[in-house]
Amino acid sequence: MHKHVPQMLTTGLLTLTLSALWAGALWGQPPSSISIRSSQTTFPVGAPIELQVIFTNTSNRGISLVVETKTQSAEVSDFLVEVTDAKGKVPKITRYYDLLTGEKAPRDAIANPDDNGIFVGSLFEMVLAPGKAEHLRMTLARLFDLNEPGQYSIRLKRTDPADGIPVMSNFLKITITK
Repeated sequence: MHKHVPQMLTTGLLTLTLSALWAGALWGQPPSSISIRSSQTTFPVGAPIELQVIFTNTSNRGISLVVETKTQSAEVSDFLVEVTDAKGKVPKITRYYDLLTGEKAPRDAIANPDDNGIFVGSLFEMVLAPGKAEHLRMTLARLFDLNEPGQYSIRLKRTDPADGIPVMSNFLKITITK
């Protein structure tokens, strides 16, 4: 009986290895990585809440990003922003963020639904070379109504248009105080 244990172990490892290879081929490897951070984690109500976004091209091809010329703002570059409070509730988004994401939010989910949402600025498309990283900024108050004190978790998601693979950032936890 002991003679069969190594064969069973080898067969199990082979199956596990083939499963992992198949999953990698099916889902592909992420073409990029996203990291978010902030110089502080506690903000007073009404603060702009500036985040640093580090977007790294981990693929072997160029990746297109759209950014605001002067501010290197990440809001306009297909990043979806997920924010939840300590109870898992999503705060209201701004009309600006609704416009950026294709005007899909119901009116009651928007903090300022009657805002005309005019965007003033200049955008440019850049191609990030393989292995390179771009440091961008994101102003969370432009996207969400965070006027309620409490703890919030933030995460970014970006789906590469070339291959459809979604990439998630780390979670960043912040506290809003009165």
